[in-house]
Amino acid sequence: QLEYLKKKQIKLLITIDEAVSNVSTRPFMLAFQRFLRENGDVYLVMAGLPRNIAYLQNQKTLTFLHRSPKVNLATLYMPSIACRYQEIFKTTEGKAVELAKFTKGYAFGFQLLGSVLFKRGKLDINQDVLDEFDQIMFARSYSVIWKELSPKQKALLRLMESNGTIANDAIIASGLMTKNEISVYQNRLINEGVLERVDRGVIGFALPRFEAFISQVNKFS
Repeated sequence: QLEYLKKKQIKLLITIDEAVSNVSTRPFMLAFQRFLRENGDVYLVMAGLPRNIAYLQNQKTLTFLHRSPKVNLATLYMPSIACRYQEIFKTTEGKAVELAKFTKGYAFGFQLLGSVLFKRGKLDINQDVLDEFDQIMFARSYSVIWKELSPKQKALLRLMESNGTIANDAIIASGLMTKNEISVYQNRLINEGVLERVDRGVIGFALPRFEAFISQVNKFS
């Protein structure tokens, strides 16, 4: 089949959603490696938790993923989100920008907010909208992310509940981490898309309504 595609000069794009390392993924990855060795015009798009993608790349038999040329996609481009909202909802640029900012560029947040607002037929982010957004987002995304975090990562995020941001000095003052530990834990959470640097020595949540999720976690733990 691959030879046929090569003869016809057809490019092949393979997509995997919610990529994890399991009994199905590993054999496929080995087949994909063979396609590359045979100079096939084959491309792969993987979506999933950063931790799961990293685990796949670190498998002994799959290290070719590290060596292969790749493009890591970060958050969605905010102006593009705004333009899409403006196009779908036939609203003003100002309202579309407001909605885009709410999502913080998180792909699922962009989809979910649009779905909730479209269903309700209004563009006001009121308490009912927030409640529905939170319920779905917490169950389908944030609870999954939370389960994968280490105890110290969770403790750091809990410190940020009230303000949504925290300075390195405040982390040290809390006794949670030493100065040398901070960068290690922060970088992991930044690479996993949970945190972002908002100022020199200050981090904040990179996910929409994540402070509300942490508040819920603290309330029931």
